[in-house]
Amino acid sequence: FNLLFVFIITSLAALFNPNGIRGALQPLIIFRKYGYQIAENKSIWFLENYGLKNSNYLLVKLFILALIISFFLALLFKTFKRKDFLFSYLVLAAVFSALACLMVRNFTHFGLVALPILAANIQSIGLGLKKKIGNWYLNYISIISAVIVLAFTFVYNYDYLTIRIKNFGLGIQPKNNASANFLKINKISGPFFNNYDVGGYLIFHFFPKEKVFVDNRPESYSVEFFKDKYIPIQESEVKWQQAVKEYHFNVIFFYYRDFTPWGQKFLIARIKDNNWAPVFYDKYVIIFLKNNKVNKDIIRQYQISRNYFEIKKIE
Repeated sequence: FNLLFVFIITSLAALFNPNGIRGALQPLIIFRKYGYQIAENKSIWFLENYGLKNSNYLLVKLFILALIISFFLALLFKTFKRKDFLFSYLVLAAVFSALACLMVRNFTHFGLVALPILAANIQSIGLGLKKKIGNWYLNYISIISAVIVLAFTFVYNYDYLTIRIKNFGLGIQPKNNASANFLKINKISGPFFNNYDVGGYLIFHFFPKEKVFVDNRPESYSVEFFKDKYIPIQESEVKWQQAVKEYHFNVIFFYYRDFTPWGQKFLIARIKDNNWAPVFYDKYVIIFLKNNKVNKDIIRQYQISRNYFEIKKIE
């Protein structure tokens, strides 16, 4: 009953938004006109089959396995104070485990729900073990288990932790604004052609002076835009030349870790294209300038030799 009451209250609270019931239902209908497929909305197995690796994928699988084992042991010892708690936890764990498997963006929600459920199950298992082996041995088991978990966590996340320790603190990562500052310092103006991943970054730095071609809100663009314009521009040289004439692009601002087939094809084509000069790159972004009179001084100063770039086939 308590969980039902909380569900009703939170559902009513969701209605208090600028768009009323339409805004509350938006998460349920947003994918009806979602024209661009993004990694966060894909399943673990889809991304792994696509070749994308992330240590969190294995971690989520292990956590789901730990939940299953904990429920099995909790049922075995039958030490839950209230049976309805066990059923509620089982339903919540099943729902959020399924959500985590179906969409990577649900990992956070899964962790928020799964951690306290796992803790409750472990408490129940501990009560059962206490009756069978005694409190003294249970303390030893608890300490050993905690050490094993902490050691596994440290070893598993060693690379990640060492990187984070070096950049410990508040705010953005060092030099994250370097690409935007390059454009500002050299007074480079648009129009911009950018890919999906960096639209929000450009809006933050240049709106309303400059407009982006696309940004990270696929729900704000039509399916036709992505299908008939954004993707074909990167796949077809003819479409690209037509877009250049239509929009008069002066800058290409591209997140080169975009592993979509069209994104990689477009980058390779621009590296070989003498009409565009690479003038900046960092660990995220590459910037090309149109080879024209307006940009000639900047290109002369900053142009990166095309021999610097190496084209590799992604396995």
